[in-house]
Amino acid sequence: MSQNVFVKRACFVVLLVASLTGVGLFYRHIQLTPSFPIVKITVNKTSRINEAWLSEQLQPYVGQNLLTLPIQQVVQQLKANPWVKTVSIRRHWPNRILVKIETYQPVAQWNQTAYIADNNHLVETALLKELSDLPLLEGPADQRNLVWQAYQEFSQISRRVELPITRLTFTPWGSWRVTLAKKIEVVLGKTDTHSRLERFIMAYNTLEKLRTTENMVYVDLRYNNGLTIAWHSN
Repeated sequence: MSQNVFVKRACFVVLLVASLTGVGLFYRHIQLTPSFPIVKITVNKTSRINEAWLSEQLQPYVGQNLLTLPIQQVVQQLKANPWVKTVSIRRHWPNRILVKIETYQPVAQWNQTAYIADNNHLVETALLKELSDLPLLEGPADQRNLVWQAYQEFSQISRRVELPITRLTFTPWGSWRVTLAKKIEVVLGKTDTHSRLERFIMAYNTLEKLRTTENMVYVDLRYNNGLTIAWHSN
């Protein structure tokens, strides 16, 4: 072995030992020296995340060493909340951590037991009084994607007469029923649902001009060409 090769290998071994020693001393310093105890945890303002729950999850970390904070553990704890979409945590020297939480945005109720949020994400949690005005979508559990897609398509049609959908039901036997604003119940049946809803829109526009839509409560479109309409008796 040449002298140059020997010297290079010897230098590599010395550097490796020095590096490992430095790393070991660094972690020993962290463990033995609580130099940066956390005194404050700041969380961005979030909707639908209970403040008491947040405090319960984060308070135990106050006083811990900022350097050794188990960030991934905290992230997983917070993501256990069904409303939490993403969590990011950043150390803020010398004694704070900053927590940023993004929550799911509910767009509809699902079967009166959960919520459908953006991108058809299911939020399985207790219903909240402040969200009771959201449209209610109903159907078999394994048909949520179908119901969600139909809701979006039907909404585009009903929006043309400013009658948003307040309830959409897909029955176990494959029939569709829609409740629109003004409590108008529209029965679409099993087939040709889009064209039937279009037929209702045309009829509604005509009746609107005649000012006869005010007391409309029920429309049955399960016919090839016609429809049945019921009004309040008063």
